[in-house]
Amino acid sequence: MSFIQWNDDLSIGVQEIDDQHKGLVEMVNTLYEAMKSGENKELINNMVFKLKDYAIYHFDTEERYMQEHQYPAFADHKAKHKDFCVKVLTIDKDLQSGKGALSMEILNFLTDWLVKHINETDKKMGVFLKSAIEKNQ
Repeated sequence: MSFIQWNDDLSIGVQEIDDQHKGLVEMVNTLYEAMKSGENKELINNMVFKLKDYAIYHFDTEERYMQEHQYPAFADHKAKHKDFCVKVLTIDKDLQSGKGALSMEILNFLTDWLVKHINETDKKMGVFLKSAIEKNQ
């Protein structure tokens, strides 16, 4: 069973961003399964590193859309991305240096942040972007 379930309630209505959100959900689930099955520390650390990189790539995509369509809450949204990246970079650094280990606390943080961010921040952006994209077609 998945740690986090993708469902249409998480969709923001912009296909590229929704597809990337699905990718993030899948990566968190893969990380959970690896931890649950007792995979080696190196493999798990590598998965966290990939998740961090993919999150940065995803945030770049969202920020490109927001800039392209002059989203009024761009600065606040970008700041939330930066805060998340700082936290995940710290987690990754601790894992790579051996100071920390992947835990349910970290998985819960990643999951809670992702779902909350999609529901509270990205959905607002999605409404704006869908309208802006439709106007430009």
